[in-house]
Amino acid sequence: MSIKIVDATNQEQIKKIYELYMKAFPKSERKPFSIITQKQKEGTVDILSIEDETNEFIGEAIAAKYKDLVLLDYFAVDPGKRSAGYGSLALNLLQEKYDKKRFILEIERDDIECGNKEQRIKRKKFYLKNSMQLMDYNVCLFGEEMNILTYQCNVSFEEYYSIYLNVFGEKAAKNVYLLD
Repeated sequence: MSIKIVDATNQEQIKKIYELYMKAFPKSERKPFSIITQKQKEGTVDILSIEDETNEFIGEAIAAKYKDLVLLDYFAVDPGKRSAGYGSLALNLLQEKYDKKRFILEIERDDIECGNKEQRIKRKKFYLKNSMQLMDYNVCLFGEEMNILTYQCNVSFEEYYSIYLNVFGEKAAKNVYLLD
């Protein structure tokens, strides 16, 4: 099994990524896709297609970049391709792609009351198994309590916040804050 991660540059790739984005992420966690594509044009966001050796769509990754920081903002494998090892392969490729940067992601907290606790526990286990580590702080992101995970680095809250401020602007950054 071989996969690759490529910049999504054609309409077919963007369409598949958009469709998965709309299915995989709750409305409360989705940014307007037009902002993501605009930031791609500006060079501060990578929209990436995860594909197999025959160029079949496997999943998507959307990463925000600021200085030496990369926030894996959205990462999803197509529902029909899950539990086949693609997620781990893709995450490892992303870690390699951004190996000169500090690599960060957010996941919903699994230690609070919620309707999808099992899913959250499974997601956290997946990332920890794939060499991600929990930071010692949590954030509220647009009303959702999140854990911050990094790959072989430390990132302070102020550094994490700087991604939102500098990539998505002050209006978006006002919806990100440190939890006690």
